[in-house]
Amino acid sequence: MGRQLSLMDVITAILVILVLSGIMVVSFTDINAAATVADVVPQLEEDTADYMIDRYFDIVFFPVNNPEFIPSVMPLLAGLIVVAFYYGRYRSEELGWGAATSNTLIMVVTGIILLFEISPDIVSWDYLWENMMAMLSFVTGEGLAESGADPRFMVAFGIIALGLFIIVLDYYHVWPKHLAFFISSGFTVYTLTYITIAIVYEELPLEYPTFLAGVAAILSSFLFVRTLKILSGTPDD
Repeated sequence: MGRQLSLMDVITAILVILVLSGIMVVSFTDINAAATVADVVPQLEEDTADYMIDRYFDIVFFPVNNPEFIPSVMPLLAGLIVVAFYYGRYRSEELGWGAATSNTLIMVVTGIILLFEISPDIVSWDYLWENMMAMLSFVTGEGLAESGADPRFMVAFGIIALGLFIIVLDYYHVWPKHLAFFISSGFTVYTLTYITIAIVYEELPLEYPTFLAGVAAILSSFLFVRTLKILSGTPDD
Protein backbone atom coordinates (compact mmCIF):
# COMPACT_ATOMS: atom_id res chain seq x y z
CA MET A 1 0.00 0.00 0.00
CA GLY A 2 1.46 3.40 -0.94
CA ARG A 3 1.20 6.46 1.22
CA GLN A 4 -1.29 9.06 0.01
CA LEU A 5 0.12 12.46 -0.90
CA SER A 6 -0.60 15.02 1.78
CA LEU A 7 -1.41 18.66 1.13
CA MET A 8 2.14 19.53 2.18
CA ASP A 9 3.50 17.04 -0.38
CA VAL A 10 1.51 18.76 -3.12
CA ILE A 11 2.55 22.25 -2.03
CA THR A 12 6.18 21.19 -1.81
CA ALA A 13 6.02 19.52 -5.20
CA ILE A 14 4.56 22.65 -6.82
CA LEU A 15 7.34 24.74 -5.27
CA VAL A 16 9.94 22.30 -6.55
CA ILE A 17 8.42 22.44 -10.04
CA LEU A 18 8.81 26.22 -10.00
CA VAL A 19 12.39 25.98 -8.77
CA LEU A 20 13.35 23.34 -11.35
CA SER A 21 11.74 25.52 -14.01
CA GLY A 22 14.22 28.28 -13.26
CA ILE A 23 15.85 28.09 -16.65
CA MET A 24 12.42 28.36 -18.27
CA VAL A 25 11.46 31.27 -16.03
CA VAL A 26 14.46 33.16 -17.38
CA SER A 27 13.31 32.33 -20.90
CA PHE A 28 9.81 33.65 -20.20
CA THR A 29 10.94 37.20 -19.48
CA ASP A 30 12.84 39.94 -21.25
CA ILE A 31 14.31 41.03 -17.91
CA ASN A 32 17.85 39.73 -17.58
CA ALA A 33 18.95 37.43 -14.78
CA ALA A 34 20.70 40.24 -12.93
CA ALA A 35 17.51 42.28 -12.51
CA THR A 36 16.59 43.23 -8.96
CA VAL A 37 13.18 43.01 -7.34
CA ALA A 38 12.91 46.78 -7.64
CA ASP A 39 13.40 46.43 -11.41
CA VAL A 40 10.83 43.66 -11.75
CA VAL A 41 7.96 45.09 -9.67
CA PRO A 42 7.31 48.17 -11.88
CA GLN A 43 6.98 45.94 -14.95
CA LEU A 44 4.58 43.65 -13.11
CA GLU A 45 2.51 46.70 -12.18
CA GLU A 46 2.46 47.91 -15.77
CA ASP A 47 1.33 44.55 -17.17
CA THR A 48 -2.43 44.47 -16.91
CA ALA A 49 -4.47 41.52 -15.69
CA ASP A 50 -6.24 41.48 -19.05
CA TYR A 51 -2.93 40.85 -20.82
CA MET A 52 -2.12 37.90 -18.56
CA ILE A 53 -5.63 36.51 -19.02
CA ASP A 54 -5.21 36.73 -22.79
CA ARG A 55 -1.99 34.69 -22.54
CA TYR A 56 -3.77 32.20 -20.29
CA PHE A 57 -6.53 31.61 -22.83
CA ASP A 58 -3.95 31.40 -25.63
CA ILE A 59 -2.35 28.50 -23.75
CA VAL A 60 -5.48 26.71 -22.53
CA PHE A 61 -7.35 26.98 -25.84
CA PHE A 62 -4.30 26.48 -28.05
CA PRO A 63 -5.72 23.42 -29.91
CA VAL A 64 -9.09 25.17 -30.38
CA ASN A 65 -7.46 28.24 -31.91
CA ASN A 66 -5.01 26.13 -33.93
CA PRO A 67 -6.79 22.95 -35.09
CA GLU A 68 -3.80 21.97 -37.23
CA PHE A 69 -1.85 21.26 -34.04
CA ILE A 70 -4.47 19.00 -32.48
CA PRO A 71 -2.50 15.86 -33.46
CA SER A 72 0.50 17.28 -31.59
CA VAL A 73 -1.29 17.83 -28.28
CA MET A 74 -4.03 15.20 -28.38
CA PRO A 75 -1.78 12.43 -26.99
CA LEU A 76 -0.89 14.69 -24.05
CA LEU A 77 -4.50 15.61 -23.29
CA ALA A 78 -5.69 12.02 -23.69
CA GLY A 79 -2.84 10.77 -21.50
CA LEU A 80 -3.69 13.33 -18.83
CA ILE A 81 -7.32 12.18 -18.73
CA VAL A 82 -6.48 8.47 -18.68
CA VAL A 83 -3.89 8.91 -15.93
CA ALA A 84 -6.34 10.97 -13.88
CA PHE A 85 -9.03 8.29 -14.07
CA TYR A 86 -6.58 5.45 -13.44
CA TYR A 87 -4.93 6.91 -10.36
CA GLY A 88 -8.28 8.20 -9.18
CA ARG A 89 -9.50 4.61 -9.06
CA TYR A 90 -6.28 2.97 -7.86
CA ARG A 91 -5.27 5.64 -5.39
CA SER A 92 -2.82 3.53 -3.43
CA GLU A 93 -0.78 2.55 -6.48
CA GLU A 94 2.60 4.21 -6.83
CA LEU A 95 4.23 5.36 -10.04
CA GLY A 96 7.58 3.61 -9.64
CA TRP A 97 11.10 4.90 -10.33
CA GLY A 98 11.26 3.32 -13.78
CA ALA A 99 7.97 4.85 -14.90
CA ALA A 100 9.00 8.20 -13.42
CA THR A 101 12.22 8.21 -15.42
CA SER A 102 10.54 7.19 -18.68
CA ASN A 103 7.70 9.69 -18.17
CA THR A 104 10.12 12.60 -18.00
CA LEU A 105 11.73 11.50 -21.24
CA ILE A 106 8.60 12.84 -22.97
CA MET A 107 9.73 16.37 -22.11
CA VAL A 108 13.15 15.79 -23.65
CA VAL A 109 11.81 14.20 -26.84
CA THR A 110 9.19 16.93 -27.28
CA GLY A 111 11.83 19.62 -26.83
CA ILE A 112 14.02 18.03 -29.50
CA ILE A 113 11.06 17.78 -31.90
CA LEU A 114 10.28 21.46 -31.28
CA LEU A 115 13.86 22.41 -32.08
CA PHE A 116 13.59 20.67 -35.45
CA GLU A 117 10.22 22.36 -36.06
CA ILE A 118 11.72 25.75 -35.25
CA SER A 119 14.52 25.41 -37.77
CA PRO A 120 15.86 22.65 -40.03
CA ASP A 121 19.28 24.18 -39.33
CA ILE A 122 19.20 22.61 -35.88
CA VAL A 123 21.49 19.89 -37.26
CA SER A 124 24.06 22.58 -38.00
CA TRP A 125 26.69 23.09 -35.33
CA ASP A 126 26.94 26.75 -36.38
CA TYR A 127 23.24 27.27 -35.68
CA LEU A 128 23.46 25.53 -32.32
CA TRP A 129 26.58 27.43 -31.32
CA GLU A 130 25.08 30.78 -32.35
CA ASN A 131 21.92 30.22 -30.32
CA MET A 132 23.75 28.80 -27.31
CA MET A 133 26.03 31.84 -27.22
CA ALA A 134 23.01 34.12 -27.60
CA MET A 135 21.33 32.35 -24.66
CA LEU A 136 24.50 32.73 -22.60
CA SER A 137 24.63 36.44 -23.42
CA PHE A 138 21.02 36.82 -22.34
CA VAL A 139 21.50 34.97 -19.05
CA THR A 140 24.64 36.94 -18.23
CA GLY A 141 23.02 40.33 -18.57
CA GLU A 142 21.94 41.32 -22.07
CA GLY A 143 18.30 41.90 -22.92
CA LEU A 144 16.43 39.42 -25.07
CA ALA A 145 16.53 41.63 -28.16
CA GLU A 146 20.18 42.62 -27.68
CA SER A 147 21.32 39.02 -27.20
CA GLY A 148 19.81 37.92 -30.51
CA ALA A 149 18.47 34.73 -28.88
CA ASP A 150 15.55 32.98 -30.55
CA PRO A 151 12.81 32.88 -27.86
CA ARG A 152 11.37 29.63 -29.26
CA PHE A 153 14.80 28.01 -29.15
CA MET A 154 15.17 29.09 -25.53
CA VAL A 155 11.83 27.59 -24.49
CA ALA A 156 12.47 24.31 -26.33
CA PHE A 157 15.99 24.08 -24.94
CA GLY A 158 14.62 24.87 -21.48
CA ILE A 159 12.19 21.94 -21.48
CA ILE A 160 15.00 19.64 -22.65
CA ALA A 161 17.33 20.83 -19.89
CA LEU A 162 14.59 20.55 -17.27
CA GLY A 163 13.66 17.06 -18.45
CA LEU A 164 17.26 15.83 -18.41
CA PHE A 165 17.79 17.25 -14.93
CA ILE A 166 14.71 15.46 -13.57
CA ILE A 167 15.70 12.23 -15.34
CA VAL A 168 19.07 12.26 -13.58
CA LEU A 169 17.40 12.84 -10.20
CA ASP A 170 14.96 9.99 -10.87
CA TYR A 171 17.50 7.58 -12.28
CA TYR A 172 19.81 7.89 -9.27
CA HIS A 173 16.94 8.17 -6.75
CA VAL A 174 18.38 11.45 -5.52
CA TRP A 175 15.23 12.99 -4.08
CA PRO A 176 12.38 11.70 -1.87
CA LYS A 177 10.28 9.05 -3.59
CA HIS A 178 6.86 10.62 -3.15
CA LEU A 179 8.12 14.02 -4.32
CA ALA A 180 9.85 12.47 -7.33
CA PHE A 181 6.74 10.50 -8.29
CA PHE A 182 4.64 13.66 -8.26
CA ILE A 183 7.15 15.75 -10.24
CA SER A 184 7.54 12.94 -12.79
CA SER A 185 3.87 12.00 -12.88
CA GLY A 186 1.77 12.12 -16.01
CA PHE A 187 0.04 15.23 -14.66
CA THR A 188 3.25 17.23 -14.35
CA VAL A 189 4.96 15.96 -17.49
CA TYR A 190 1.94 16.23 -19.78
CA THR A 191 0.99 19.66 -18.46
CA LEU A 192 4.47 21.21 -18.77
CA THR A 193 4.93 19.67 -22.21
CA TYR A 194 1.56 20.98 -23.40
CA ILE A 195 2.33 24.49 -22.15
CA THR A 196 5.71 24.43 -23.86
CA ILE A 197 4.17 23.39 -27.19
CA ALA A 198 1.53 26.13 -26.90
CA ILE A 199 4.10 28.84 -26.14
CA VAL A 200 6.40 27.81 -28.99
CA TYR A 201 3.76 27.41 -31.69
CA GLU A 202 1.73 30.43 -30.59
CA GLU A 203 4.99 32.41 -30.44
CA LEU A 204 3.81 34.03 -27.24
CA PRO A 205 5.93 36.95 -26.01
CA LEU A 206 8.46 35.86 -23.41
CA GLU A 207 7.35 38.15 -20.62
CA TYR A 208 6.26 37.79 -17.02
CA PRO A 209 2.54 37.72 -17.93
CA THR A 210 3.25 34.67 -20.10
CA PHE A 211 5.04 32.95 -17.23
CA LEU A 212 2.21 33.80 -14.81
CA ALA A 213 -0.32 32.53 -17.36
CA GLY A 214 1.68 29.29 -17.51
CA VAL A 215 1.54 28.93 -13.73
CA ALA A 216 -2.22 29.56 -13.84
CA ALA A 217 -2.54 26.86 -16.52
CA ILE A 218 -0.67 24.40 -14.28
CA LEU A 219 -3.02 25.13 -11.39
CA SER A 220 -6.02 24.78 -13.69
CA SER A 221 -4.71 21.43 -14.89
CA PHE A 222 -4.26 20.31 -11.28
CA LEU A 223 -7.89 21.18 -10.47
CA PHE A 224 -9.05 19.45 -13.67
CA VAL A 225 -7.18 16.26 -12.77
CA ARG A 226 -8.47 16.34 -9.18
CA THR A 227 -12.02 16.63 -10.49
CA LEU A 228 -11.54 13.65 -12.82
CA LYS A 229 -10.15 11.61 -9.95
CA ILE A 230 -13.24 12.37 -7.89
CA LEU A 231 -15.46 11.31 -10.81
CA SER A 232 -13.50 8.11 -11.38
CA GLY A 233 -15.60 6.18 -8.91
CA THR A 234 -14.86 4.12 -5.82
CA PRO A 235 -11.19 3.12 -5.58
CA ASP A 236 -10.74 -0.50 -6.48
CA ASP A 237 -7.54 -1.81 -4.85
